[in-house]
This record gives sequence, C-alpha cells and structure tokens, in this order.
Amino acid sequence: MVKMIMNKKVSKISVITTLYKGNKYIEQLQKMIEKNAEILRKQYDIDVEYILVNDFPDEDVILFDERPLNYIVRVQNNEVNSGIHVSRINGIKNSDGELIFILDQDDKIEKNYLLSQYENLGDNDVIVCNGYKELDNYNKVIYRDVLKHHLINKKNIYLLAANQIVSPGQCLIRKSAIPKEWLENPQYANGSDDLFLWLLMLEKGIKFRVNREKLYVHVMTGENLSDDLKKMSLSDKEMLDISEKKKLLNAKDIKKRRRLIKYLNVTKSNDTTRIKKYITYLLNIDITILKIYAFYI
Repeated sequence: MVKMIMNKKVSKISVITTLYKGNKYIEQLQKMIEKNAEILRKQYDIDVEYILVNDFPDEDVILFDERPLNYIVRVQNNEVNSGIHVSRINGIKNSDGELIFILDQDDKIEKNYLLSQYENLGDNDVIVCNGYKELDNYNKVIYRDVLKHHLINKKNIYLLAANQIVSPGQCLIRKSAIPKEWLENPQYANGSDDLFLWLLMLEKGIKFRVNREKLYVHVMTGENLSDDLKKMSLSDKEMLDISEKKKLLNAKDIKKRRRLIKYLNVTKSNDTTRIKKYITYLLNIDITILKIYAFYI
C-alpha cells in the first residue's frame, strides 16, 4: 500500500485498554506498546500514551514496567464495574492524543502496527487493518481478499448480515471523528458498543480506509454459540432502544437490525425445528442472500 500524506497534525496517539481481572495480560500488552512506540518514534515525532482502564475495582493493576522508555503509561480506575463501553468512554475522555487506538486486553498486535496504521491513515478519520482471528491456536485471516475488506463501508451488511469489523483493535481512529452520541449514550450490556460506533460513523458519512497489512490478532474465547447469541441480542436491543428513543440512527436501519436479531434467534436456536428455519430463510430472503454474500465473497 502506498503511504498517504498526512496533512492534519498529530503529536500523540492514545492507546486504550480496558482491564477486567487483567493483570496476567499486562506484561504482553506493555511489551507490544513499547516496541510500537519505539518504532513510531524513530520515524515521526509522535508520542504514545497508554491508558489502562481498570474495570475490576477489587483488584489493583500491577504494571510490568512503571517507567517505560518510549511511551507514557497511566492507570485509570473505574469506581465500580461499569462494562466495556463505559470504560472505553472514560479512557477516551481522559486521553490527550489526536488519534485513538482501542486494544482489548487479550489481543495482539505486530510491532509496526502504529507505524503502518498512521502512515496509511492520511487525512481519513478511520483506518481498518487486516489481521487474524485466533481460536485454539489456529489463525484465520479476517479479510481473505480486498473485496471482503471493502465491505467495511457497506452499512447494509452491518444491519442485515454481520458486523464487518471484528474488533476496534483493527482501527486507528481520529478522536475528533468519534460521534458525541456514542460518548454520551453508554451501553451497559457488553457486546454491541463497537457496532454502535461504526453505525453512527457510517450514518454521518464517514468512510473507513482499508489497510491490507495483517497487523492484528483477535483472540477468540470459544464460548458457547447460544450464550454469545443471547448476549449479542441483549446488547443489540439496548443499542437499538437507545437509538430509537433518541433518534440517533435512521428508523429504517433500526428496523432492519431488529429483523436480523429476530432472524438469528430463530435460525441459530437448537430449539427451532428445521422446517421453521427454512421458512424463516425464505421469508427473509434479503437477509439470507446478504449473509451468504458477506460470508463467501
């Protein structure tokens, strides 16, 4: 990928990680940020700050390195367990960087993550890199080809098929582009706050730039699918209820996403008969086709 020319001044990048019983991850996290900050600083006069938001107040955060050479580290404690969305908001509100990178506690990045994302961002508001989904030590490429990667800008796919960005950890985001609606309307059911962010951005006409380099690894836990579906449905409902009440998203878009959740609750349930699943596929043929398209492209 050809490097973009950056016209908007950047003096600092803020990396934000929410910790929940996360002390076992801190050594790996700090080593990754140290290497990234070192490589970035050799090329550009850009500082890196690392904000660790502790969302498990019963446990003190124990830093691996309290005085890192190439970046500043800060620990911020939530007064009570508040969930991932509130924690991310708290980290962003207390950050000083023009660019924001949200990294989950158990995920991994390449040593040139920040350099590559910064160099390819240009004057865009968001850049989304490629990477891997890791489950049981097996890595699967997130975007097999450029066509699949470019679905990140297709709002209808998010609404009627699936979230096209596996994790915010794939993204370097301009802080000024983060919608105030996302910062002012926290979700308390974990799961859909990142989808909420992408939908608000797409609603505002923000385009996501593609970085084909594989820089990020999303570590999947392998939790029970039905449990995941229940959590997603609960979080999605909260997101859609907030959006409907406060008119944050287009009414037609809210209706589409509600249809998808209903569709998934029927077709993914072990309690649903085969014939009822087939009928649901046919009655919602637009969803069925889009899901097949998004999966196989």
